[in-house]
This record gives sequence, structure tokens and C-alpha cells, in this order.
Amino acid sequence: MKHKHLRLQFNKTYFILAILLFTVETCIALFLKTGFVRHTFGDYLAVMMIYTAIKSIANTKVWLTTICINNIIYS
Repeated sequence: MKHKHLRLQFNKTYFILAILLFTVETCIALFLKTGFVRHTFGDYLAVMMIYTAIKSIANTKVWLTTICINNIIYS
């Protein structure tokens, strides 16, 4: 049976975005110990990083990717 929703395909643009977001998250973790950026904005960046990481290796629809992210975050 062929899966219509999940196609593994490398996407260079999403991969570069994921690496950039990972770098920003690492800098936040190393240099900011308190404050709005670390506690709130960092969480938003982490969700975006997970989304771009999934989209960099899988050609999925937006709704399927968001369900995967929810499962990762709340598991």
C-alpha cells in the first residue's frame, strides 16, 4: 500500500532554516539565563525548528506536520 501523505524528500531550504533556528536556540541556551527571550520566545523558536526539521526530510502536508509536532511536544 502506498502512503499518499508521507513522502521522504530532502528540502534544502527547510534544512538551512532548521540549522539556523538550531543555532539561534543554542545561543539563547548558552548566553541567556532568564527573561522573556529565553522563556517564551525560545519556545516559539523551538516549535518552528521542529517544523522546519520535519519539512526538511519529509514532503508532508501542513496539517500532518502540525499533528506530528503536537505528538512530539505533548508526549
